[in-house]
This record gives sequence, C-alpha cells and structure tokens, in this order.
Amino acid sequence: MQEEELKIFINESYETLNSLDKELVLLGKNPENSEILNTVHANYQTFLESSKFLRFTKLESLTHIGERLINQLIRSDIDLSNEIITTIMKLNSAIREIIFTIEETGKEPSHINASIISDVEEIIIKSEDDIKEVSNDSADFLLAGMPTSGILGSEGDMMERLLGVVVEMFHVKETLIRFHQKFQDLQYYQTVSRFGRLIDDAYEQIRYSRTQPIGTLVMNLDKIMKDEARAKSRSANLRIIGKDKLLDSRLLEGLRVCLIQLVKNSVEHGIETAEDRIANDKGPDGAITIECSYRGELFHIVVADDGQGINPSSIRKRLVEKGLIFTEEAESISDQDILDYVFKDGYFGLNESGHFLGGRPSGFDVVKAKIETMGGGVYLESSKQGVGTEIHMTLPMVNAIVPVISVAFGTERYAIAKNHLFEVLQIDSETLLTRIETLHGFSVFTHRKKKYPLLYMKQILKYEDDEAPEEENPIVNIVILENGGVKFGLVADKVQDMEQAVIRPLNPQLSGIYLFSGVTVLQDEKPALILDVGEIRRRHMNNRDLIMAIAEENEGL
Repeated sequence: MQEEELKIFINESYETLNSLDKELVLLGKNPENSEILNTVHANYQTFLESSKFLRFTKLESLTHIGERLINQLIRSDIDLSNEIITTIMKLNSAIREIIFTIEETGKEPSHINASIISDVEEIIIKSEDDIKEVSNDSADFLLAGMPTSGILGSEGDMMERLLGVVVEMFHVKETLIRFHQKFQDLQYYQTVSRFGRLIDDAYEQIRYSRTQPIGTLVMNLDKIMKDEARAKSRSANLRIIGKDKLLDSRLLEGLRVCLIQLVKNSVEHGIETAEDRIANDKGPDGAITIECSYRGELFHIVVADDGQGINPSSIRKRLVEKGLIFTEEAESISDQDILDYVFKDGYFGLNESGHFLGGRPSGFDVVKAKIETMGGGVYLESSKQGVGTEIHMTLPMVNAIVPVISVAFGTERYAIAKNHLFEVLQIDSETLLTRIETLHGFSVFTHRKKKYPLLYMKQILKYEDDEAPEEENPIVNIVILENGGVKFGLVADKVQDMEQAVIRPLNPQLSGIYLFSGVTVLQDEKPALILDVGEIRRRHMNNRDLIMAIAEENEGL
C-alpha cells in the first residue's frame, strides 16, 4: 500500500466517523427517522468495502458487525433505545482506536475490543424476533427457497444473477456431453470437454465468492457461552470442529441465531453445576461441542453437550399441565417421540423454575422455525439422562453439485444423493415375495444373506396409481440406502442412471414436509424434489427392537 493511499484512507475514515457520531446524535433525538438510519448503513458499507480493499482484517470485522447491526435494525420493528445507540457509539470508538493505531504504526493493533462485539451480537439476536416477513412471489414455486440476507447491494445482485447464468450453462454442458454418444465425433467431444472445464471453473469461483467459512460465524460464540455459564454459576468449554467448512453467506446469519440459542439451552438445561458433576463422577467443567460437516446434499451441524440430558417424564408432565396433550395420550407416547415435543409450537422449552431457556420467550421451537425458513431441518438425535443431549441441524448445500440418482414412484420422480446409496437391485415380484418376512411389524427383505427393512414409498407419499396396468410378475427396483448406521430398502418403480445435479433449497412453504431436503433440475430440465434420507430413516426406521434384531441376525450370518 502506498503512503498516499493510506493517508487518504485515514482522512476519509475520520470524516466518516465524525459523520456517524453526528448522525447517531440526531437518531437519538429522532428514532423514527428511517432516512438517518439508511445513511448510517451506507457509511458502514463504505467503511466495510474500504477495509476489505486495504486488507485490514480487524477493522473489517468491526465494520462488518456494525453493518449487520444497522441492517438488522432497518429490517426489524425494534425500538431504537438509548442503549442501542450508545452501543453503536462504543463500536465507533473501537473503530476509531484501530484507525489511530494504523495512522501511528501503519498496522492494525494486535487485539480488538471483544466485549463490544458481544454487545452488538446481543442486540442483533434480540432484534431477530422482530424481522418482518418478506413474501416470495417467484413464479417457480419449487425453486423459490433461497432466503436473502438483508439488503443486497448491486454487487450482490450481480453475483446472484451471474451464478444463475452459470448454473444454466452447467445444465447445457451436461446436455452437450450426452449428445456425444449420438455424434461419436472426437473434435466435438474435445470442444465440449474444454467448454465443460471452463464452466466448472467459473462455477467454483462464483460459488466460492458466495460462501464463508463457519469459523467467521462462531468467532464470538465461546464468549457468549462463557458469559451465560458464569451467570448460571456453571463452567463449560466449547469445542468447534469443522471451522473451515464453507456455507452460503445468506444462510450464516440465521444459523448463527440457532447456534447461540442451542448453546444457551445447553448451558441452562444441560450442563450441571460443578458440585453436581463431581457427585456424578464427571469433571467440574461441562463440554459443549459443535461439529460441522458435508453429507451429500446437506450441510450437517451437530450440537452436543455432556450434561444431565432431558427427562422424558418432566416433558410429559409439562405438556399435560399446559393442556397440549391429555394424560392418557402422554403415557402412550414413547420416550423418543415425547422428546420431539420440545420442537413443537407451544412447548416453549420452559425450565423447572418456569423461566424461558436461554432467557428468551422461546426455546427449541424458534430454532426449528428459523432453520426451516432456510430450507433445513432440526431434530433431537439423542438425549440420555446423566449422559447428555445431541441435536442435529441440516441445511441445503445451496448450489453445490452432487451426484444423484433419479427414482420414480408411479409417475412421480425424485432424486437421491449418491452418498446415501449402498446398492440398487432389480428382482421379479415372485422371487421378492419368497425373500420377505415380517419382523416387529416391518417387512424385511433378505439379500445375500443380509436382512434389510423395506419401505414402500408409494404408501408414505400416499400415491394413488389406480390407472396403472397390471403386469404378470413385474420387475421391482429396490434401492438400498445407508444412513445413521442403518441400511434399508426403498421399493421403486424405476431407477435412472447417475447424473450431476445442482442443489437448490426448498421453498419455505414446503419446509414442513419432512420427506424432502431440497430440489434440483434433472437432465430433462424438469425439477425434482430430493428425498431427505436421514429424516425418512428417523421417521420410519425408528423401531429400536427391529434395528437390534436385524443387526444381531446379520452378525450371526
């Protein structure tokens, strides 16, 4: 960086900060004035772009969180209190200190004010509940699932349009490659292959520009957790695995809210006091782990703690007291199913003292609502008393290219990501019937001396095929899938070859349908819903007696 450029940047920075201070004073006197708030937002955006250009990373972090806060205030109905304006002024002071250090030394300081970041994050979280709903008027209902993150500038709009064009070019490339089988021309194949490599490279570059590592998302999470634990007279350590994993930038803000809520819930509901932990042969400090990974078409997040777990009996009692279910119904529901009620509307995650978990008037249900607006899902994988709780969240790998197979149930087609696929086989109906037995109320199929439970997707999808002609001894396709350590088969009418597919999120209006994790466009340029294999396994393969019996028999064979 040249000295003249640095001097110009410092002078402009001081002018912008002085302008921001004046605007914030005016805003304190006129909190309803949206024009002043928009001006503040524009100043922060200018600061942010300058910081990025000059590669002042610490300054970029502060200006970015300031821009996020103002953006959130614009989108919400939260009142601009003196406390909020004072916090913004403190943020400006922290930015001013960095500018002063750069002016004196030519470099940023080694440390930044972490407490101000925490204060700003708290305001962002509080304003999240007041975000106004934005309607989606896209003509394509299935492909209208991508949430926007605040106000997109001209650059963001341009990149989004450019990515859409490149995705269309990707589909054209796949079509041209298939035509090679018809033409059998070497020069044609070489040209298309080169075109394909250029498209793939452009796609990766643009998609990469739309993603950020999870590490930027959880930067301040440890401090939030420590503060919450200290307020509850508890001690815990936070471990984060997969900080380098990339996620679409537009999903990060919503995921941040979910993670903060779940971490606070772990501290409030899960982690015991040091005395109780020692009495139960545990270390005095609790452990909370966040693990991020890629699983086919989904971005997978696990939040686990080693606390006291959730008591199903207390949930039953609370549900009856709140009038959500009757006593007889509560007694008939299994422990695993009763645990799922913590995500249902109306439960609100009340703790034993009647206060809200995480200090907010909502519990796991707000996490579920938030994650579903982003086309994802959340479920309680396990909770054992005295051992801990493990919660899983999934988000679509937006615009990721993954191999899928196409399966048909009647005339309806769906896609399944390759990473779930164990084997595909065809068998005539008469032979299939000789290999099927009933075990714990489930149809179980024997193949190569191994047993696999079967799911009839037509029944699950409630598909009616009255007009289909009856065949004598028709061929049946069985797609054997593997998820969560369980192998099971789906009975399908047709299975098509593997192809590359671009993952798109579901329209939020379809988020309540557990069967689907996303949507894609197949080779014939028609959309197809992607089956959520993990959720299908959880809903329909949750009989532990069945799983244990099959595992024992397969091990003995």
